[in-house]
This record gives sequence, C-alpha cells and structure tokens, in this order.
Amino acid sequence: MSDKAPIGRILVALYLIVPFLYGSCISGLVLREPDICFLLAMGREISQSGIPATDPFLFAAAPQADMPGLSYVVYQWLFELVLYQIYNVFSAPGILVFAAILQSWAFGLAPYRFFDRLGIRGALPLFFCAAILFGSFSHLCIRPEIVSQFFCAIEIELLLAYMLSRSSAKTTTDWRLIGILTIVSNIWANSHCLFPLAPALCLIALIACTIAWRKLDNTLLTALASITIATMATPYGIKLWTFLPSLFFNPINTTINELAPINWGHVASPVYTPFFALVILCAFYAAKGFLTLYREHKIAGLVRISPEWWFALAMAIPAVTMTLKSNRSVSLALIMMAASLAVFMRGASRQGEKEGGEGNFWVTIFGARKTFTNTIWITLTALGALMMTRVIPPTIPQGSAAFEPPLKAVAYLDEHLHTGADSEHIFNTPHFGNVLIWQSKKRPQIYFDSRYFLFDMPFRLRFWRIINCKQNWQAEFYKPQLDFKYVFIEPKDPLAMALFKDSNWRRVYADDLAVIFYKVQ
Repeated sequence: MSDKAPIGRILVALYLIVPFLYGSCISGLVLREPDICFLLAMGREISQSGIPATDPFLFAAAPQADMPGLSYVVYQWLFELVLYQIYNVFSAPGILVFAAILQSWAFGLAPYRFFDRLGIRGALPLFFCAAILFGSFSHLCIRPEIVSQFFCAIEIELLLAYMLSRSSAKTTTDWRLIGILTIVSNIWANSHCLFPLAPALCLIALIACTIAWRKLDNTLLTALASITIATMATPYGIKLWTFLPSLFFNPINTTINELAPINWGHVASPVYTPFFALVILCAFYAAKGFLTLYREHKIAGLVRISPEWWFALAMAIPAVTMTLKSNRSVSLALIMMAASLAVFMRGASRQGEKEGGEGNFWVTIFGARKTFTNTIWITLTALGALMMTRVIPPTIPQGSAAFEPPLKAVAYLDEHLHTGADSEHIFNTPHFGNVLIWQSKKRPQIYFDSRYFLFDMPFRLRFWRIINCKQNWQAEFYKPQLDFKYVFIEPKDPLAMALFKDSNWRRVYADDLAVIFYKVQ
C-alpha cells in the first residue's frame, strides 16, 4: 500500500496539467466560429432594449417562417445576455475563461467526480476522463449548449449522490436538493433549448429508484414537479415547450452537417474515438455486472439491482440514441455515458452499506476534499485560457483556414450605412451577416445569417439560386419588397460577376475576402 500511494499522488499531480492544457486549447479554438457574433449581437440588443418581439437584424424572412402561428422566440436569451455582459466587462478573454470553466467542468471534472464518488480510483478513471476531454473536441464551441453540458453534469451528479446516500425510499423530503435542481432547471430553460433534459433525468432517477426500492421516493417526485414548473418560468411560459418541436424537427436541419446523424464515417475521426469507446465499455460492463448478479442470485437477483444501475442504463440508451439523430449530441452523450460507465464498473449489486454511511449526501457534494479539487481544477483551467490569450490575441470572430472574417469590408459598410428606419437592405452570405451584425456600430438590416432555424427551406433555396445565378434568379433578386441597396458577398460567388457586368450596380469595395456592390439605379 505504501508503494501505491506515492504513485497515485504522482498520477493526480500529472493529471493537473490536463485542465491547464484544455483551457489553453479552448482559448485558441472556440472563437473561430462566426456564431459567436450573433450571440453577442443579440445579447447587446437585449441589454439595451430588452427581449425583442421581432428579429432586429433580419428584414426578409418572417421569424420562424415555416412555423405558422408561432411568435418570435429568443429561446436562449439569458445565455446571450450573460455572454455580452461578460464581454462588456472583461472583453474577449473573459468569454474564453467563462467557456473554458463550463466545458472543463462538464467534460473533465464531472467525470472524475463520477468515478471518485463510486469508489473507482487510480490510473484507469484518470485515463477515461482525459479521453472524454479529448472527445469534447468533436464539437468545441462557445454556444448556449455549453450551459446544457454543464447543468447536465451537475444534475447527474446530484441525482447519483442522492441515490448512493440512501438504501431505500424515504417519506422525508430533501428540500435543499429540490431547491438546487429547481434553480438549475430554471436557468437552463432560459439559456438553451435542451432544458427538457432536466425533468427527463429526474424522471429517469425516479423510475430507477421506484424499481429498486419498490416505493415512490417523495423527494424525487416533488423535484420532478418543481423542475417541470421551473422550466415554464421564462418570458414565454408554456409556449417555449410548444416551440421546441419546430426547432428540433425543422426541415432545414437536414442540410446542416453538424446536425446529421453520426455514421461510420465518424469512426475514422480521432475526436470521435472516445465516444465509440464509451459505448463499447458501457455495454461490456453493464452486461458483465448484470450476468454476474443473475448467476449469483438467479431470478431473485433481478430485484437486487441498485437504483443507480437502473439510472445508468436508462441514461446510456437515450445518450446513444441522441447521436443517431445528430452528431452534435456526441458531446452531451459523453457526459451521460461517463456517469453510466462509472456505475457499470462498480457493478449492478445493491450496496447495503453506502460509502460513508447513509445520510452523507451533502458531505459528498460539498466536502472539503471536493471543494479543494474543484478550486484547483477551475483555477488551472482559467489560467490556461488566459495564458493562451497572450499567445493568440482574441478577436471576434477569430480567423481560421475555414473562415476569415471580412473586417475591412464591414468597416466600409458601417461607415456608409444609414441607421434606423432608413437603414438600407443588404443581401449577404450567412457568415458575413453574423460578422456584420456584431462588428457594425449601427443596426444593419441583413438578408441572411447562420441562425438557420429562422428560415424555411424555400427561403434557403431562393438564396442559393440568387447567389449562384441559377434558374430565374433575377425575378427573386429584384422583388420590390426586398429593395436591396447593398450586396455583401465573396468575390468568387457567381452573383459577384453578374453584378459587375450590371449597370444598375457599382462595385464600391473589393478585397480578397469580400466584395460590396451598391445599387445606383
């Protein structure tokens, strides 16, 4: 034992390099997505004028054009507002630290806490946690989904800790747990569209405990009701729930690569390897634990399975199923399967003696050792993110090989555009629209941006006909209600060549990234 203890301490010390490196990677990568622009632009709008009833930037498409009878919904308003306020106070480095902490907790610290809580320690769980962190690179970003990742990890740990701290259902109610879950769910519902996971996870836990304990648990039952009510405490109430099907099943989603189902092509990508490995490991350890228990106790053994095992099984199945709908769900599935794997590795048997004794729930959540570990982890993550900003000075958005923001062209437009009701209509590509609404000091009226859920399929098809000069594109382009005054596109677009030859348009700006045309007649 004396030989193993120093080795364990060395492993943990070496592992502390991981959050520093992870924070550095986030700082160097996540600002490259132009989506950060419309998030900040909407946050600025909410900060200055409140939550808008109609989109303040788009003029051509009715909000949710393919969703009849549905009003404009800013379903992630709280995240956008918080993100802008962080930027307003701490500028871009503040945003990077904020994102690094949330994602580092969700993909690194939370899995470590899952394994530690279930008594699985040593080099193997540390290796798993490092692999899960690497797997998060499959979709590393600053988007509202990082809130869902963070709160999903928080809720899973709370529910696991609650089940592990009890050997049977209780008539007494833990109002502290209910209060925390309610607050988490309310913030979640105002920040990202995946908030239905909050009541779903609680329902799974309630069912798991009912199967294992043969009795409804009053705390979880009350928590489920409270969580569900909390998700309706938003500016839209129940309408936010009715909005979700139109968002999740929008036909335009089929044209977005990151929303495509996971497939065999992803197997060749190293960042997806941890996901596939977790699926295999979860299946192996779940089957092993179940078969061992069955052989030992025969049919009677089925009723001896612990509630956390049922919870892990019921959570792992939808985690994998989500990825069959969208590969973007892989990052969330990693968190859910990390918890499931920790439970499966411990075994399926119900533990008569809970670790630390029954009633130790709050000690295991907020104990001194846990608090110290959390503080060190968060500090190193933030330090890594800040240090990288000295190497790569952050800009919004950050340039990359995939997309270089046309900042000089935006500056030209910002100098010549009018404001208010006289603001000219701009035909633009989606990513150019993102950059323009954030970088412009005015409120530009754009045609398109990458909030694709706002646009129906006919709109997107019209855009591609115009930009590529296909079919009868002039009839679409010159509609009186569009009344374009500026065209802001890439030089390689066929429309750029067509307008260059058109006497109705004058090229007023051009560089390697963008070209701008002004309508003179």
